[in-house]
Amino acid sequence: MSTPKYIRYKFDSVIINQKHMTLLASWIDKKEEHFKYSDFIPYEFKLLYRSCRDGIDPIIFHDKCDNKGATIVVAKIEKSEQLVGGYNPLFWDSTREHRSTYDSFIFLFENKNNLQSAKVGYSNGKDSIGGFPNSGPVFGGGNGCHLYSTENNIWCNDAENKKYPKIGIPHMFIVDNYEVFQVIKRKSTFYE
Repeated sequence: MSTPKYIRYKFDSVIINQKHMTLLASWIDKKEEHFKYSDFIPYEFKLLYRSCRDGIDPIIFHDKCDNKGATIVVAKIEKSEQLVGGYNPLFWDSTREHRSTYDSFIFLFENKNNLQSAKVGYSNGKDSIGGFPNSGPVFGGGNGCHLYSTENNIWCNDAENKKYPKIGIPHMFIVDNYEVFQVIKRKSTFYE
């Protein structure tokens, strides 16, 4: 009996490609370096929001992304090849509260064309995700947020916050575009 392989599929992104998604899927499942998925992904990534298409507005973000379950956020930093983002295994909402989980993470690709430049940092399990009506995605919280977007498209990384480890994300930046994908675990996605 051979090892099952996951079926390849297409997804809708103008920021990342299949290789980025396979790495993100490996991080979702907390795979060790040598166990990363090669070209097959056990998840469907359904585009919910694209800022260049839908508008950069927290209200639109929440309208399209709240209560959709697990999501991946990917943002391209303006005037660079850097990508940042995070994984929310829970859901987005506008309750002005933080939720805790050990399964969320933030990431940085120092160069989107070089997967070896990727870094990931998992939550310490406290105040991992924030739901605020005047902000887009919020990763971290408490006395400052680790990675979040504001209503005027300025993204911030509070290095003093200890909810996620430091992985080299700039302190403050503007993004060209960001996308949010619903993460759906595939049923019976393999063949032998």
